Amino acid sequence: MMAEILKPKIYNVDRYILATVLHKPDGKGPFPAVILLPGFVSGKDEKHIISLSCQLAENGIIALRFDPSGFGESDGTITEDYRLSFYMNDIDVIWTYLKLQPFVNDSVIGLFGHSMGGMAAICFGADYPTGISAIAAVAPPQTFTSGIIIKQELPEWEKTGILTIIKEQYGTFKIPFAFVKDSQPYSALEAAKSVKQPILVVTGTIDNRVDPKETRELFLAANEPKEFVEIVGMNHSYAGNEERLAKVNDAVSNFFMQNLR
Repeated sequence: MMAEILKPKIYNVDRYILATVLHKPDGKGPFPAVILLPGFVSGKDEKHIISLSCQLAENGIIALRFDPSGFGESDGTITEDYRLSFYMNDIDVIWTYLKLQPFVNDSVIGLFGHSMGGMAAICFGADYPTGISAIAAVAPPQTFTSGIIIKQELPEWEKTGILTIIKEQYGTFKIPFAFVKDSQPYSALEAAKSVKQPILVVTGTIDNRVDPKETRELFLAANEPKEFVEIVGMNHSYAGNEERLAKVNDAVSNFFMQNLR
């Protein structure tokens, strides 16, 4: 199925513009939709986000990917506007936008998230049991600070007040410790206990950023209906391996095709 690429102008709660890309299947619809949530210091143009968006649209599902407030091409700054609570607000305004579009079936909207985005998807879905129809989370941590690397960085981050991250695709970022403090109310582990929607949790056996045991514990805490997929040899950043990328995309696409009806 062919897809049309749109770039809707969506404003966050502070009236800053969010950079978004919407993959719309050919035809009038209405179509089911999925909002794709990137991980920490990641955005809409990550390879795994783009490839999944294309695959969903090919299967008749609208995919909307975006840069969170303060990151990438969205308005705002890392210092003042890049926070998990603001990210959750971004999901809300994007969800509201989709519900108002005539080509969207507003009764079947799902969430996909990778890493911190998976954690955010579970937390948001728990708060919107009738508004979100299905949740897919790849390598979600139980909390932002429970991830292997973040846990290691925390003492120095708190001491200096700044975490410096260099990403080839985006450049150098200095994340204030305020991000950590802002993230503390959010727990995917606790949220999973109240999620009533179908949920898919995916993990890799050699994830070096989020312990696979932690992800499995999160899955076990979730209510039925639920699915668990463990991919042998998959690390946290799986986009560089075409075989594992395809396995994740197929698992997620099939899950949404079954549960967004």
